[in-house]
Amino acid sequence: MKNLTEIPDGYRTIWSLDLKSDQKKALWLNLTALIVIVGMAVAAAFAVPLNFLLDLSRFFHAGGVSGILAVLWEALGKLAAIVIGTVACPLLQALLNGLLGRWLSGVKPTYGFTGLVLYTSSNACFTKRGYIALLLLPAAILGALLLLVNLLVPLSWFWVVYLIQACNLSSAVASVYTACKLFRLPADILVQDAGARMTAYVKAE
Repeated sequence: MKNLTEIPDGYRTIWSLDLKSDQKKALWLNLTALIVIVGMAVAAAFAVPLNFLLDLSRFFHAGGVSGILAVLWEALGKLAAIVIGTVACPLLQALLNGLLGRWLSGVKPTYGFTGLVLYTSSNACFTKRGYIALLLLPAAILGALLLLVNLLVPLSWFWVVYLIQACNLSSAVASVYTACKLFRLPADILVQDAGARMTAYVKAE
C-alpha cells in the first residue's frame, strides 16, 4: 500500500497516542529518556573517565592567570557546545522528520511547538513501514553522524560529543515506543501524525 494524502472511507481508529493529554504516559517517557542519558553516561565512564571532560587538577598547574583563563575558556567552550548540541538535536530530528515525511508522501509538513518541543505534523497518511521509518530514521541519521564525530575528535572532547549523542538517543524514546506499538498492529494500517497526536487506522471489516 502506498502513502496517501487522506484517510480513505471505510477505515476506523485502531490506536492513538496523544502525549499532550496523556500526562502520565508523557511523564514515564520523559523518565525513560532521563534513564537513557544516565545509563549511557555511567557505561561510558568505565572506558573514558569524566576528568577528560573537566580536569580540575589543571587549575593548579595552569601557570598563572593566563593559564587559568585558558582552562576556563576551554571549560566554557565545552559547556556551550553541550548546551547547543542538546538543544539542536530535537530540533534537527523534527526537521529531518519533516523532510523525510515530505519525501515519502509529497505533502508539505507543518511545524509547531508543544511547550519547548518542536513537532512536525502532516495531513498525509503513511503506511506502517513508511511511518516506522519516519519515526526512527532521524535519530539514526544523527546518531551515525555523531558517532563519526566522536571517533574523530580528541579524547578531551569525547564527553562533549557523547553527551550530545545521549541527548539525541533519549529524544527518540517516544519514537521508539510508538514504533514498538505499531509493530504489533496489522500490516495494512494507515497512520496520520498531527504533531501532538498520532492515530493509526485499520480497514473496517
